[in-house]
Amino acid sequence: MKKIAFLLVLSSVIFSSCDHFEDLGRAIGWIDSVGYRYEYLTKEMGKCEGGTGSSCAKIDYKGLLLTKGIENEASQLIMNDLERSVLTINNSKSGSLKDFFYDNLKGYDEFITEFPKYSGAWEWRISQEVNYNKKRLLGVTLLNYTFTGGERGNTKIHFRNYSADSGNPITLDSLFSGSEFKKLLRPMLKEGLNKAVNIGEGKTLKDLGFLNVEDNLLSNNFRIGVEGLVFFYNAYDFGTADGPYEVVLSWERILPDLSDFGRRFSN
Repeated sequence: MKKIAFLLVLSSVIFSSCDHFEDLGRAIGWIDSVGYRYEYLTKEMGKCEGGTGSSCAKIDYKGLLLTKGIENEASQLIMNDLERSVLTINNSKSGSLKDFFYDNLKGYDEFITEFPKYSGAWEWRISQEVNYNKKRLLGVTLLNYTFTGGERGNTKIHFRNYSADSGNPITLDSLFSGSEFKKLLRPMLKEGLNKAVNIGEGKTLKDLGFLNVEDNLLSNNFRIGVEGLVFFYNAYDFGTADGPYEVVLSWERILPDLSDFGRRFSN
């Protein structure tokens, strides 16, 4: 009976969510490539605004919808990749975002059934926001915050970059020429990370508990900025709770190693 009641409540939550759209045209800032809008979804069990002593679970989602200036097939490839990325960031085995919402609320329901005296709010905040939209490249920031008990929540930021023509992800291999660029970038990134961490004289990242630094420096978690390529490292990317850290490789510094495609974004 409890399970049936939960399914009825959850069905109501899923299909009576707060949905609305924010329309964005092409005339905002430097946008000249793809038209888009945002979809907002809120799903809640319990009353998260009930003050202290209440138990609840809430999901806030801001999703990206591509509307103009892009072929349907390319748009679908991007949307599918963004959905998979959200699931991957959350280490979720759910088959879709809808399943992800359902599974998390179900998990909360099962938890408070087992621990009825529990007091606290579980929370998932997920957003997809455009950070770059020109020269047929679309950059998206994935911001992910989760809290399911404990001392603090977990925040992760990931960047995804796409060709607005094909819908395929843009990776470092796309932006740089030849096979030697990784050997050139690693010392630059390590130098930048040392400065970001401020490790101090005579210390190394390993001394501070950083693990597998050489293996994880070359990540596709980067965004394209006016200043250059901005690499982002979340807490626990190197096995330590420290972070996040940003490392910027200026266009001037990496220009000689960029491919013809990569040079398009350096000015």
